Amino acid sequence: RKLLPYPKMLHPSIPFHDNTILQSLSGSTAISTTTTHRFASSFTTDVNEDCHPLSEDDVLQIFTTTSSSQQQQQDMITVLHIIDQSINLFTEYDIPEPIHSTVHLLSAALDLPWDTGFLDLLHIYEQQQQQSSSLREQQQQQQTLLQNRQVTKEELQTIYIPMLYKRLKLQPIQYIIGKWDFYDFTIKIRKPMLCPRPETEELVSLVQTDIRLLFRNMEQQQQEEGKNKKKRLRILDVGCGTGAIGIAILKLFPKCVDLVAIDVCKEAVELSTENAHDILG
Repeated sequence: RKLLPYPKMLHPSIPFHDNTILQSLSGSTAISTTTTHRFASSFTTDVNEDCHPLSEDDVLQIFTTTSSSQQQQQDMITVLHIIDQSINLFTEYDIPEPIHSTVHLLSAALDLPWDTGFLDLLHIYEQQQQQSSSLREQQQQQQTLLQNRQVTKEELQTIYIPMLYKRLKLQPIQYIIGKWDFYDFTIKIRKPMLCPRPETEELVSLVQTDIRLLFRNMEQQQQEEGKNKKKRLRILDVGCGTGAIGIAILKLFPKCVDLVAIDVCKEAVELSTENAHDILG
């Protein structure tokens, strides 16, 4: 899963005026700090996120009235129909990445496997567009079953439509789903923390290169001094947010790096600690 592009940010910062205790990923108290500002991560256009020309009921009506008469009588809608209507709706309202927005949200709503569900839905859409497929027969059968899967009006109304409506208001998919892939692991994501970007992964790669260079220099220095004891590197991650960067570094160098992550935002401390516990144990 790669991060989708965002519209511009509306509100540049959120002030914090109370004393906030900063903690490391291990949960130990680190520093107490006062009045500061942290950039918000509510990526929206310059229209109010709470306003949209359509209501959730309007969206539901679009899905139900465009389904076949047989589906309406059975109060059921196929996955393929949901994909088509979602893409059309996102396209009509200029939502970035309408196809990928649809498959990621629908995969989460249907509780499909995290690693493959969105790809299966994407293949269904592409196969429909191309009218041909090079997939193996078994994959074709599985996708045919999935695209013809019946979704009840109640499931649509209570699970998928609320997620789709948030995307129509330009909320990032990562916030709607509540998690996203980063490097080789999956992290939880919540407001007001920034969603990690592809550039964030590039930053980790650059840090990885620098750390390896530091270790080579340290080993060379120890050899010249006739010392054999290996040193550990200590890293401070300031403004850790979701904890993605620090966790990635600790996964890359589990035996030779100590890392302390701090943040002025209490929610960030809680989320990064939660992610660290889930991923690092």
